[in-house]
Amino acid sequence: MVEFTGERIIPGQVEADLFNEHYSRYAFAQRFAQGKRVLDAGCGVGYGTAALARVASEAIGMDVTADAVDEAARSYKGLLNLRFLQGDCRALALPDAAFDLVVSFEVIEHLEDWPRFLSESRRVLSKDGCFIVSTPNRLYYTESRGNEPNPFHVHEFDYDEFRAELLKVYPYVKLLLQNHTHGIVFEASDESDRLDAAIDAGERLPEEAHFFIAVCSPCPLEPQASFVYVPGAGNLLRRRERHIALLQEELARKDEWLEKSKQDLATLYEKHRAAETERLKMNEELDARARWGFGLAEEVKRKDEELLRASAELETKCQELFQCVEILHDTERRAQDLFEQRNQLEDSLERNRVEWEIRRKELGDQRTRLAETLRLASDSRWLKLGRKFNLGPDFSDSLK
Repeated sequence: MVEFTGERIIPGQVEADLFNEHYSRYAFAQRFAQGKRVLDAGCGVGYGTAALARVASEAIGMDVTADAVDEAARSYKGLLNLRFLQGDCRALALPDAAFDLVVSFEVIEHLEDWPRFLSESRRVLSKDGCFIVSTPNRLYYTESRGNEPNPFHVHEFDYDEFRAELLKVYPYVKLLLQNHTHGIVFEASDESDRLDAAIDAGERLPEEAHFFIAVCSPCPLEPQASFVYVPGAGNLLRRRERHIALLQEELARKDEWLEKSKQDLATLYEKHRAAETERLKMNEELDARARWGFGLAEEVKRKDEELLRASAELETKCQELFQCVEILHDTERRAQDLFEQRNQLEDSLERNRVEWEIRRKELGDQRTRLAETLRLASDSRWLKLGRKFNLGPDFSDSLK
């Protein structure tokens, strides 16, 4: 079943007054539909098209929404002269001059290209047919909605604009005002086919009308009498009194719910205050920890920079040490070993530094011992005697 969305009228899903407001237009159009070929452009779920089919020779309802068309076809399949089609009223897939009456109620304000729709309605209308179209009064509904736009409407009309746009397509236009008024009914308790109506001829102001309903035709129109639709709802006052009683009961229930909600809200407010206090406390702790964390991050950053500088200095010292080792020709093998160990310094720089300090001390000691050996050899009387005869080595340069 199609659900009521707030705009399309669904019988049984909307309040009676709202439904009657829409259905009354079809009751008005029935006077023009007797024995005629009728098209309902924008038929919705088809309740109005079915009403026209009961007096027309043929009735077709067309709507752009597939769900609405399917619902209409299921609901009114018993009427043999009634069909429902899916289609766009701005491009009617129907022959020229195929209908004696075209109706479209509360559709034009939903269309962006509404002039094209008016042209299409004229195309499918017979030369002496009628086009009946309705739309809400922009001035009235703008005021009643507090200047809030209707999200379903693309363009709304005031009286003069609506009449002017219709006259661009139809040479003859009769514009009526539709209002939801209160009345008093005197009716026989038994069945009666006769109905007389007395309408107070008060001031009729187009700018205050709820809706406009226009009868348009390519040929001259007969004078249009005022039309009154009285829903078969019995005693309206009694029905409203019962409705008010139901509303009062519902209001009492809502008052109870509101009181309980207030109590629950007070409890929630206290819990919220306690939670807010706890949140502020936690925020303070988080801020303190965040400050500590930022400080720690800065300290780590400084330490990292110091470590990088120390690493660079240690790398420089290591390079200097390698250069010293390379000078010592007799320790070439050990220097090669140390060179190979260079790649291992990244794992333990401090350990390598100590090892190389020990190694340098050992080399110094060896050099000292070698120097001492050379000194003793130089002081040997055998070498001194040999030098007199230019025999044996001379270590004097090595001892300098």
